[in-house]
Amino acid sequence: MEFAPVAHLVDKARSGDTSCWTELVSRFGGVITATGRRFRLPPAGVAELEQTTWLRLVENLYCIDEPGRVGEWLATTARREARQLLKRAAIRRAREAHILSSMSD
Repeated sequence: MEFAPVAHLVDKARSGDTSCWTELVSRFGGVITATGRRFRLPPAGVAELEQTTWLRLVENLYCIDEPGRVGEWLATTARREARQLLKRAAIRRAREAHILSSMSD
C-alpha cells in the first residue's frame, strides 16, 4: 500500500477502504500540520485545522476530479481553513475586547 499511486488510494478510499484512508493520512497529514504551523496557529488550532481539513476531504471526496492531485487539494484546503480559523479568532478577540471595555464603562 505504501507505494500505491495516490489516485488509487483515493479511489479505494471512496469505496470505504480504511487502509487507504490510513495511508492518505500518513502521506499528507504532515502537510496539514505544517500549514497550521506556518500560519502560527496554537497547538489546539493546528489540531482543529487537521480535523477540519480531513472532514472537508470526506465531504468532497467524490467531487475531486483529479484524485492523483489530492495532496495539492489538501494543501489548498488547509490554507483556506487556517485563514478561517484566524479570522474567527480575530472576531472572538474583538468581541471579548468590546465586552471588557463595556464592563469598565
